[in-house]
Amino acid sequence: MNLIEILLWVSIAIIFYAFIGYGLLLFVLIKIKRLFVKNNTENQPLFEPLVTLVIPCFNEADIMPGKIANCMELEYPKDKLLLYFITDGST
Repeated sequence: MNLIEILLWVSIAIIFYAFIGYGLLLFVLIKIKRLFVKNNTENQPLFEPLVTLVIPCFNEADIMPGKIANCMELEYPKDKLLLYFITDGST
């Protein structure tokens, strides 16, 4: 094999690893890890961080009540959801 052939096969191997091999490697490593480590997520409390929803508005007074009602219907605890409606230069 000459140098050009070696570079060709190394390039093909790098491309294969980048598109397919890395995913296969992670899949195999995760399967091996799950054999040895017990997943203990059943007893852990659900993590719900404080979330801020920022809504930029410009001359949207007619659709604002509907947007507020839609935001309040989100399936997230009301005490952990902050809504900010930001307007700049509306008439």
